[in-house]
Amino acid sequence: FVQNGVLFGRKPQSETDAVILDWLRVDVNANNIQHFDIADDGAIYAITDENGSCSLVCISLTDSSKAPAEKTLVLGTAFLSSDVRQAVIDFNKAHTDFRIDVWDYSLSSMQVNGLQGIDALMADLSAGTIPDLILTDDLPVVYLASKDMLMDLKPLIDADSTLSGNAL
Repeated sequence: FVQNGVLFGRKPQSETDAVILDWLRVDVNANNIQHFDIADDGAIYAITDENGSCSLVCISLTDSSKAPAEKTLVLGTAFLSSDVRQAVIDFNKAHTDFRIDVWDYSLSSMQVNGLQGIDALMADLSAGTIPDLILTDDLPVVYLASKDMLMDLKPLIDADSTLSGNAL
């Protein structure tokens, strides 16, 4: 089954679900997948349709030590919207030196409205295990600010010679 762009499978020996593939980690928008199949050699083939343009995608296991070095920024969210998902994919495709990895806390939740996922995010924030960036939708930002868990990035952006808060 697929949940929030992640392909899960069932481990027969334990009857538990396991992640097979997070489409976002291979820069494929799961919302655009029309069909996929897993070959005998473990490769995953998918047909995608983005705005009427179809593509065949092949994903196979590779040695991670042969991958180019990237700096990773972690984006934490209680729910990953389709717009943000596409923005992350576009960024990752356009940049070879930086990559955004997403910690989607809603994946840790099977409860209604992702409340368990928000609780997991809040626990990580309290423990200091925090993502580099956080989407604050559905989070108690007033509480987080009162605990000095959030930082206003606008002064840093305004001080940067190539960025401007007004441009954002």
